[in-house]
Amino acid sequence: MPGPGNSGGAPRHTDAGLQPERTALAWTRTTLALVVASVFFLRWMPSHGWFTATLIIVTAGTALAINL
Repeated sequence: MPGPGNSGGAPRHTDAGLQPERTALAWTRTTLALVVASVFFLRWMPSHGWFTATLIIVTAGTALAINL
């Protein structure tokens, strides 16, 4: 259902309040969690070898993609 001033499509978010800030903070926490996980994977590198490197690349790459 189109809102006022919206010609169709997805309704636009007109509130410049806290919701966009909460969303940005949630993505920041997700990125931080992925970075911490990749640092923990570094501890497994001596015992599990190069398989761990793929986990580090995937988690760090995902964190980087979220931040871009």
